[in-house]
Amino acid sequence: DCPEGNDNAMGYLSQLLAWHVEDPVDELEKKRNDSICRDWQGNRNPFIDHPELVSSYFGSPRQLPEDGSSSGYDCSSTLPPPAPVSMPNSPSSPSTPSTTPAATSDESDSCLGMEYGDIAIIGMKSSDPDAVFLLALADLPGGSVIYMSDNAWTGSSLKSNEGVLRLDIPKGGIAQGSIFGYDPSSSSSTTTLTLGDSWSKISGNFALSGSGDNVMIYCVQKGDTTSPQFLFAALYRNDWSSSENTDLSSFSTNESARPGRLPDNCSVSLVDGKHKNWWYQEGAMRQGNKSELLNSISDRSHWSGDDASFDLNVDTEFQMNRGIMDITSSFWFIHPAGLALAFLYVDHVS
Repeated sequence: DCPEGNDNAMGYLSQLLAWHVEDPVDELEKKRNDSICRDWQGNRNPFIDHPELVSSYFGSPRQLPEDGSSSGYDCSSTLPPPAPVSMPNSPSSPSTPSTTPAATSDESDSCLGMEYGDIAIIGMKSSDPDAVFLLALADLPGGSVIYMSDNAWTGSSLKSNEGVLRLDIPKGGIAQGSIFGYDPSSSSSTTTLTLGDSWSKISGNFALSGSGDNVMIYCVQKGDTTSPQFLFAALYRNDWSSSENTDLSSFSTNESARPGRLPDNCSVSLVDGKHKNWWYQEGAMRQGNKSELLNSISDRSHWSGDDASFDLNVDTEFQMNRGIMDITSSFWFIHPAGLALAFLYVDHVS
């Protein structure tokens, strides 16, 4: 509403916010969002998935000037809309996230805009001590919560015979390209895995089996714990079972259906060897955009396994390419006259 030197090149923020309310997200926009994520950009528009986030980030619109928008706002005495919520930083190279807990988030939505593929599993170690290595393929917001379980997915629900762990993403978030994960021995280990000992037990006993197991990474939207928002899934020493199997007793430690909501490149099944430990090979792709890296990580030929050793190199950084312009979030408005406008949050231009 009160730009410094830009003379309303993008239009008034309050006008755009008002149009956002007047023209709610429709099915066509949701389908376009799915298509762009799946076929092109590799990330989603959180303001299409969660329109309510617009007011959280950008505040509420002020009443338009009485004589129309052409004269603008009186910025000498009237404050602009509330400042947006801070977004996670996106440094050119990954940084170590703070271990300071973030303020307690709304338990009804632990995702805070996270979508499938924002986290990938890059290592699983079942020879004691257990460990799971994760890669952030997007900036993970502070205050969000992710869950990890070795319970099998039946096609409609997670079983409850094994364990569920919870990680509260610390204040400041986790930067895209960072490696973190679960390793309860981190505090006493010579090689410390970021946030390795920061997970809390929710239920059961999370313990990876040497004879095969699955790992599900997910968050929860709108308090619906029966329908988790899966982010990534992995299975070793077996392939995915059919979700059409009605005999729920057939789903066990190393017998799990693949979550059907996940795109193909957001899961991996490792069946080319009966090993206890698996890791993403150092020689495989470590630089690319989100979609390219997911395609590489989900390719089982890019993984190695062994019963004793575990050779994942956590010191070799993943470099995330954002392209000429990476629009990490945007929301669209349709002017009553038919003019389509977009308010874009651009966090990198190369």
